[in-house]
Amino acid sequence: MTSLFIPREPHLARLARFGLIGAVSTLIYAGLSWTLTTYGHAEAVKASLIAYTVSGIFSYLAQRRFTFRSSTGHSRAAPRFIVVTVLGVVIATLAPLLLTDRLHQSPLLAIAITCGLVPLANYLALDRLVFRPAPEAAGIDAAGLWRLATIAMFGLGAIMSAMRRTDVDVAWLLTLGEKMLDGQRAYVDFFEANPPMSILLYLPAVVLGRATPIPAEAWVNILTLTAIAASLVLCGRILAKAVPDRARLWALAATAAFVLTVLPTGVFTQREHIAVVAMLPFLVLTLARSEGETPSWLVAALAGLGCGVAMAIKPHFALAAGPPALIAALRRRSLKPIFATEIWAASAVVFAYAFLLLTAFKPFLAFMPAIREAYLPARRPLVQLLICPPIPIFLLLVLLTIDAGRRHLRSAWIPVGLMAAAAGGLASCLIQGKGWPYQAYPMLAFAALALAAAVVLGWRDAAASRLPPLVRISLIGSCAALSMGWSNVKGDYHQLNAPVAALVPHPRLLSISADIALGHPLTRELHGHWVGSVCSQWMTAGVLAQARAGHLSLARRTRLRQFVGLDRRILVNDILRGRPDIILVSVGGFDWGAWARADPALAAALAPYRPVRTVDGVAIWARS
Repeated sequence: MTSLFIPREPHLARLARFGLIGAVSTLIYAGLSWTLTTYGHAEAVKASLIAYTVSGIFSYLAQRRFTFRSSTGHSRAAPRFIVVTVLGVVIATLAPLLLTDRLHQSPLLAIAITCGLVPLANYLALDRLVFRPAPEAAGIDAAGLWRLATIAMFGLGAIMSAMRRTDVDVAWLLTLGEKMLDGQRAYVDFFEANPPMSILLYLPAVVLGRATPIPAEAWVNILTLTAIAASLVLCGRILAKAVPDRARLWALAATAAFVLTVLPTGVFTQREHIAVVAMLPFLVLTLARSEGETPSWLVAALAGLGCGVAMAIKPHFALAAGPPALIAALRRRSLKPIFATEIWAASAVVFAYAFLLLTAFKPFLAFMPAIREAYLPARRPLVQLLICPPIPIFLLLVLLTIDAGRRHLRSAWIPVGLMAAAAGGLASCLIQGKGWPYQAYPMLAFAALALAAAVVLGWRDAAASRLPPLVRISLIGSCAALSMGWSNVKGDYHQLNAPVAALVPHPRLLSISADIALGHPLTRELHGHWVGSVCSQWMTAGVLAQARAGHLSLARRTRLRQFVGLDRRILVNDILRGRPDIILVSVGGFDWGAWARADPALAAALAPYRPVRTVDGVAIWARS
């Protein structure tokens, strides 16, 4: 390690060049971000990600060539440059969060650290760790660097989870968990389009939120991060023999930490995200079995239990779990991988959940016709799904994986198996047909992990890729940025918080809308009380979507009208019994206020309410 401190050139000249490139990179980021938001009408998050990626690529190239005049290969310098950059972001984020917000120190201290120590540490890291010869030649512990990268990625993901708003679906499911703890009966006193596992998944966070001063929203993040750490540890145990090179093993851990904590962005803690975390050890285990590895009974059982939880969340995830198991059976030319311990453990969880449905959640089975008739058929056309951003991103990840692993495809059992799981994720996304960002996460996550495995397992093969290193790095960075941007596409009504709170500080709330995001997480952020039995008028919205698509028989239209009537009756009951202080009504596009007043009983229930303000297509009705 002493070679790290051998001077190569007077620092003053390099420091000046380093500062110049930093200033130019900042100008590129600011100018491109401003241009995209002002003239390209891009969302701020997307514009920032694109601008940061472009400025980061410029910074890397300029610092390598101009500042440090290094001949270090891109395959080694670029990943380390990314790690150093991420660490800088983590420190710059933690400084104000801990010193100013938590310890109540002067903001100047955090500013001094961010503007002084972070650039200096960044310079030293680039000089001594990034733009140098190979770790083996310089005496650098490559495994240690990747271990540090894993911690950095996990830390960055934890910070991001603490800073973002609670996801709309997660906020609603937490609310349902609270209703259950208050004694209300699922699918009797309140109604949800998803099976009970969606509610049960977040129930531990609700229980902990009531038992401790920490809110349920924070417990969801804590429990998810704990599950991610456990998943990574279990995967490491499984791969310890199959990947004896510690540097490669920690490189896989670092990329997995990025995919599980940073890449999800807006879908972090969503059901699909938790399912990927739970299923990953099972996938790795089945692929390790294809190489003849024999894990311990406990490791296999834990991996199988995680997969079972994922399939209980949504049966579609069997499409991701099945292909790797089949690959293992084909490679071993034996049926033993199909009947291994993890398969039995996963099956046990699924059967236990099915028994729970038949005994403790019989009302869900009675409510299934409404879900089957009104909710499930409301889907996007296949053509629209295929041109959604996640599909091109997925295809590009497939091509990059093939390019990275083409010279060792026969031995690339991890990339091939993970890409097979990603194909199952694609099938799941298309079957569900909603086109929502979180439904694409398993497909993108498994594909990204497959690409990472192909790159890491072949990183010493200089001819493994036909693409120039910079082109490959740019394409991979673009896939990551686009995936993160897509995951943030969702309804956001935070602008309603202030006007609603000004009317009633902790309101009893209800909405008349097709959009769940209208009332969630707004209700929880205002410490209000959701008096509704449903999150939105999803039954009516599904019927209207089917009517717009056309080709409905008279008998089917008659059946569907029953669910519109049910939606209205539920709404009338919620208004009369819950007596909301505020009702949020979508009036942009489809006028849900007119829809409500068209029904005599609903109009009578709404008689005491008057619109007091309209914000971005949402009318705020208050009780007079």
